[in-house]
Amino acid sequence: MLLVDGVHMGTLQMVNFAKSMGNPWHAIHVGVNHERTVATQARWDKYIHEGELVIIPSPYRHLVAPIREYVIGLLKDNPWAIVHVVMGHLSMDSLLTQALHQNSSLILNVALSGLERVVVTIVPVQIRQNGGEVNRNVLTGRALKRAREARQQAEHSALAGAPDQR
Repeated sequence: MLLVDGVHMGTLQMVNFAKSMGNPWHAIHVGVNHERTVATQARWDKYIHEGELVIIPSPYRHLVAPIREYVIGLLKDNPWAIVHVVMGHLSMDSLLTQALHQNSSLILNVALSGLERVVVTIVPVQIRQNGGEVNRNVLTGRALKRAREARQQAEHSALAGAPDQR
């Protein structure tokens, strides 16, 4: 099952991942806001065109409890099955931004990992800044990147000015 907060490119990545496993799948959306839930269902129908989107109402804006209860229900209905939960999380360019956006996937992972016969897979949804260029310097800041580039340029300059050793 896929946990879906909305329909976007990351949702499409998760759908493709679920299909690549070759098993039946469906998506879950916890409806904490009626307007957003209606919009998510409409976008699912328009852009995804496959799989079922199950809406779990949550009028008290709870996220973890309804998902956990739904998974427990699947386990009870299928006593020999393994429930594979696929969720996305934003993978940002900077470590700080990444940490700020990762809380919900960590909380859900902890809440579900204690259940027997439940496997949780987190699919990173790549969010690129810098005009879409992949930042290969994800775990360091801009200052460290500049320092590395300056060091590499100095090394290159030193090699260019060194006498031929042949």
